[in-house]
Amino acid sequence: MIDDSPTALLWIEPRYPAAARPLIDDIARRMTGAMLASTSYNLTRGAHQCTGCGSGMSSSSYRLVGNFGLGALYTHALAVHYLAYHRDECPPEQLELIADMGWAEAEPSADALAGSWRAWDRTVQGPRVRGYR
Repeated sequence: MIDDSPTALLWIEPRYPAAARPLIDDIARRMTGAMLASTSYNLTRGAHQCTGCGSGMSSSSYRLVGNFGLGALYTHALAVHYLAYHRDECPPEQLELIADMGWAEAEPSADALAGSWRAWDRTVQGPRVRGYR
């Protein structure tokens, strides 16, 4: 599902296959940190799966904490996957927003890179760490 509203982050539908190797940089690490500090939020948008490569399958949405001047930002379990494997298809203004946010950085897990809800589920991962730079 594509959503380009100001509070939607990385609600895109990639058209191309995943990159051969993931791009793990400050932006991917910052988004991982944001997801670890997020709260689960039911936007009732149905299941979300990568249209470019078929990775992930989740109906969970996440509210990102921070001072955005817009209220809250919302994303989904595929956010880190999109940044790592479909970076060229991510909106440049959203990449800038992620780069400028004060989220703590964290290394993405294999589940996060695969776009799996398991990367962000508290019953699987335990309590989330909240933090800002």
